[in-house]
Amino acid sequence: MEKLSKDVLVRAESENNELKISAAYPSPFPYRQVRIRFQLLVPEGMVLDVRNQQGNITIARVGKNIFIDQENGDVLLESIPSSVQVEIRRGNLDIKNVSEKLAITANQSDMLLENISSLRLVSRNGDCVIKKIKGHGYIEHTYGELNLDGAGQLEIKGRHSKMTVRNVTDGISLSNSFENIFLENIAGDVKLSCRLSKIDIRHGIAKNTVIENSFANVDLTDYSGEVFNFLIKNGNLNLQLKQITESMNIESRNAKINLMLGALTDPTFSIKTRQGRIYNKLSLAMDMYQENVESFATRSGQKPEIIINNIYGDIILQH
Repeated sequence: MEKLSKDVLVRAESENNELKISAAYPSPFPYRQVRIRFQLLVPEGMVLDVRNQQGNITIARVGKNIFIDQENGDVLLESIPSSVQVEIRRGNLDIKNVSEKLAITANQSDMLLENISSLRLVSRNGDCVIKKIKGHGYIEHTYGELNLDGAGQLEIKGRHSKMTVRNVTDGISLSNSFENIFLENIAGDVKLSCRLSKIDIRHGIAKNTVIENSFANVDLTDYSGEVFNFLIKNGNLNLQLKQITESMNIESRNAKINLMLGALTDPTFSIKTRQGRIYNKLSLAMDMYQENVESFATRSGQKPEIIINNIYGDIILQH
């Protein structure tokens, strides 16, 4: 052990008010390796640039504009009073309380992020748990599970990513393929574009809602909004809406539409389905007629204006 420690090379160089510390062990891989442990006391406000290939990194309550390049090891950051940029491969990430922007690029890494000012995350092959983004969050997530609770405004792009997102206050834009999506307590504008992803949204209050989905169902429960636009192909649409104040437009194909509406004073309806039937279980009377393979239902009124154009599927309207 004493001989190994003598062979370790540690260098500290200072130039232009910049301190560089490095350590290495000149061993011909894979015959002999040594683990080196650094424990540094860093003054407040010090810029940190840390690069490591083996082993773990821990930084707490210090640093400014921190940059970390980590491979084959875990990273723990806590109470960082500045921005942080992390690139990590094959290691877990645990970050709490970052006061400025956090940017992460990760591959084969599971992570827990908590109490982040703003976030930019690109993650592949790993599960992510995120608790509270105070401001804006941008996330690209591929192959894994994403669980997020608490954010201001969100933009998420996923692929093979199972998503659970709760408590968003300022709107969400989300795209995903091949995995299910669950959203709860969502406010602000909602824009979803998915394929082969079942969408389940509960307890939402939105101004504008735009949902495009194919080859999977869309379910909205206890939801209110001003303007709704749906484009659905090869999947059913189940809506349990408390309130619509302006308009709803549904374009669908190979879809059964089950529309459960809250109280409507004087709505306007223009409904058409081809190769399907219309079932009106509302207390509102409509003009209904059929022509060849097409069924129609209309009603003249005020707001909201509800327009449905469906091909190959029934439409059910009820309270």
